[in-house]
Amino acid sequence: MYHVTVVDERQELQVEIEQMEIWKRREDFTLTEPIFTEEHAVEQMNRMGTDIVILAANGRSVDAIGLVERIRSNRVELRFVLVGSDRSYEQVRQVFRAGALDYVVRPLSEQMLDQALSRVYETAVTRETMYKITPKMELLVENLFSEDGADVSFICRNLIDTIYEDFDRDVLSAQMTADKSKERIYQELVRRKPWLEKFLHADQYTYRIGFKNQGRETIVRQWIRDFTRVGCVIHKYHMVDHKLVYPIGKYIVVHVDERLNLERISKDVFLSKNYISNIFKKYVGMSVVEFVKEVKVDRAKILLLDQTRKVREISEQLNYPDAEYFAKIFKQKTGETPTEYRRQ
Repeated sequence: MYHVTVVDERQELQVEIEQMEIWKRREDFTLTEPIFTEEHAVEQMNRMGTDIVILAANGRSVDAIGLVERIRSNRVELRFVLVGSDRSYEQVRQVFRAGALDYVVRPLSEQMLDQALSRVYETAVTRETMYKITPKMELLVENLFSEDGADVSFICRNLIDTIYEDFDRDVLSAQMTADKSKERIYQELVRRKPWLEKFLHADQYTYRIGFKNQGRETIVRQWIRDFTRVGCVIHKYHMVDHKLVYPIGKYIVVHVDERLNLERISKDVFLSKNYISNIFKKYVGMSVVEFVKEVKVDRAKILLLDQTRKVREISEQLNYPDAEYFAKIFKQKTGETPTEYRRQ
């Protein structure tokens, strides 16, 4: 986690900040003991392992704060937030030219501090790291769209290893970089196949500020699990890209939440019901009706991951006539009721 140190010779800012609820909510930040003398502040911060400094300007312009220059010359990787009362353009300009992460004007609110600390996440990923891992991210995407996707586990582990080696002991920045990279890969997958979004749980791929610190191996396992899931979905619905099946299959996966039957599909894709039935059975190996059931159940599996939604609501979203019929179809396809599946 990031260690946050308040430096204020007037000894006012620490009291104000330590009373905020943010330190209970955010597991990724912890408040160290304060520093009240700027002269030896850098040595004290080195001893405490400080990552972020919240520095009180106390009416001074940036160029009059000697600690700012000492921070820059002694700890290049140290990030600092300046807290002051001067709203002038010149002061703000000097703050950012001095390399500050943010400038917060008093009175200081918890929301303002939260936003300032959250900017750490936006500066954690270095250009050098992204340069190294971008080809590997592209390789993972291509592998997922290949016929077997056999190298997914290897690429995931290699990519995470590269990130952690680049950040050395800064494990939180490594985790943030991994999360951002995962989201970029997800966005590229969905860009190529927009319908994939309906069959993947976005929260497992989307970067969130304020995450819980996790170990490297845990992240590797999550990547392998989640991108293996992507590969399975792509492989399962690969027939959608067959030139003869494409207009029918794509229509079904795109409109999965709607009421679907052979008559409606036939009308909307401008193909006869007999043609659709024959072509689907020949190239997919199942009837259109069975395929619709399969697609809706796969969609339901994702919706069931949202614990706040009732099974009845999911049934209604998927346009089943009632929750009982939905549960019956779901059990036919999975061997479990929706409630049992969710409990798993």
